[in-house]
Amino acid sequence: MMESQLQNGGAHDGHALYKKDNLQAWEAMAGQWETFQTPVTADGKPDDGNDMFSQCLLPEVDFLANWKEGETVLDLGAGSGIIARRFAAMGAHVTGLDFSEKMLQKGRERSAREKLRGSIEYDFIDLMDYDGMAKYMAKRKERFDIVTISTTLKSLPDLEPVARALPLMLKPNGR
Repeated sequence: MMESQLQNGGAHDGHALYKKDNLQAWEAMAGQWETFQTPVTADGKPDDGNDMFSQCLLPEVDFLANWKEGETVLDLGAGSGIIARRFAAMGAHVTGLDFSEKMLQKGRERSAREKLRGSIEYDFIDLMDYDGMAKYMAKRKERFDIVTISTTLKSLPDLEPVARALPLMLKPNGR
């Protein structure tokens, strides 16, 4: 954060600048996201995620989540739904939340074309707004068995709001 921002209002001004810049970036790249993140496999089918996702991230998500039939999944920073579709393909009911409506729309479109055993509900969330996350969970009235948040963490200027909200989102003994 620039020193002038610190002197003129602290971290919250920096968060506002982050939100604006981050949202503009994701909204701008949403149109090309599927092209770059969804290569076509040798049999001509679209793969869900580039090599970083398919070889590094998704196997670890599978291992750490250890998902079982009937469990619910919350994917924070879901974007176009690569991780959400991974769980829905296995039969999970997934909620994918993101800050970019254009990325959420890409997820809705792709999920509608896929043959998924489970389901995905996409919705807006601002991971820098604790009160908004608390209100969202109060409306739901049910917490999740599994919460994922993958590459989004590295983009957040402050982890405190989402860290504070996680207990509202995750069931006791959830992961």
